[in-house]
Amino acid sequence: MSFEIYLDRFSNGEGVPFPIDVVEHAFGRFAEHRDSKCWVLTFLDDSRCELFVDNAALVRGFMVVRPPNSPAFWRALFDVLKQTAGVLFWPGGGAVVADQSAILSLPKSMIESLGTPIVASTPQAMREYFGRGR
Repeated sequence: MSFEIYLDRFSNGEGVPFPIDVVEHAFGRFAEHRDSKCWVLTFLDDSRCELFVDNAALVRGFMVVRPPNSPAFWRALFDVLKQTAGVLFWPGGGAVVADQSAILSLPKSMIESLGTPIVASTPQAMREYFGRGR
């Protein structure tokens, strides 16, 4: 069974792009394979996932299919979350931000659907909340 998580960035309730360089810096070293929309990420513990992102200078966000338990994955994801002031969310689950101010930028419909995001101060806290919300 597949499970997806999404990272997006908002301002005044509208999606706004951020530089692909942020994704490259966080995940590039783990990319075993890339094509125009998908990176296959492999970590030292042999866990893998697929990261779907546009091949463009600015991206609106990305999706990860089957997020692994690898601490390196969660550190990289947390770095992107902090740098973009974005939100991590998953269907039927919840949402996480690394910066309290990001909550004010989210669409009201997202908060109504997923609840108010928790603020995670570490990759471990983000991972633990994700594990409880799944």
